[in-house]
Amino acid sequence: QEETVDIPDEQRITIRADGQVILNEQPMDTPASEELPTLLATLKRFKETADANKSEALITIQAEDSAIHQRIVHVLNVCAKAKITGVTFADDSEEEG
Repeated sequence: QEETVDIPDEQRITIRADGQVILNEQPMDTPASEELPTLLATLKRFKETADANKSEALITIQAEDSAIHQRIVHVLNVCAKAKITGVTFADDSEEEG
């Protein structure tokens, strides 16, 4: 019998105004990195695990209001390279507190 790995169905990426990209509260790469190799490697593993568990890999992007739009494009490009198509943007109303 195969053992399934319990992973969250959804990963949350936060893009800060300074360009720092955060995946599930873990900083990824440097704010100046356009290729985001650490984020890419992590998202590829997430996609492979989701595929193995026959679930959809979902990403929610939360960009700070003052985040540079080009940085959002960098993150979207990494999601595409990782073959993740289930990408949504968080609504500000989801913010707590």
